[in-house]
Amino acid sequence: MFALELTKNATVSSKLNASSLDNSFRRKARSGIEEMQLNSLAEISRMTTLVPCEDRYVWTLESDGVFSVASIRKEIDGNRFQDVSLPTRWVKSVPIKVNIIAWKVKSNALPTRFNISRRGMDIDSIVCPICNAGVESTNHIFFQCVVVRQIMRKISSWWNIDYSDVNSYEEWQVWLVSIQIQSKLKGVLEGV
Repeated sequence: MFALELTKNATVSSKLNASSLDNSFRRKARSGIEEMQLNSLAEISRMTTLVPCEDRYVWTLESDGVFSVASIRKEIDGNRFQDVSLPTRWVKSVPIKVNIIAWKVKSNALPTRFNISRRGMDIDSIVCPICNAGVESTNHIFFQCVVVRQIMRKISSWWNIDYSDVNSYEEWQVWLVSIQIQSKLKGVLEGV
């Protein structure tokens, strides 16, 4: 909603005293996520009672109302990383940015076409531009796309190991653990 607001420094009082919450938006809220957010904002504003004092920020994750990094980290960990059945692996033999991409693949945090559309952004198509055969999701572009599977077969052949098609990060980790090679080489393979 903030992205639609023209008066970025509007006070809570001015917004609640206006004829409608969206009267100073650059355009009307679209259906989908924008409409849901506007309805949620309207519901919150109906429950809001103003007192005669200056607007101020209050951090509701802390009892004293003051922001702390620890409180937001707990909130993110609690909501974002509920499934810890397979912990993220950090491979020392590859650059940190490769480990971060692996972490984003595991947590489905990449800006794939599917994830972008799920967040309410309008895009032309959610189909994979490489194979035009599936929705561009994290699992598709790293595990299910025909081109990616061909590359994985070639890498497996190069390493002289058997490869079976996997459909997710978790299945890939199970496959990786099952490979019978030296642990140092397995770390390098994982990085590749």
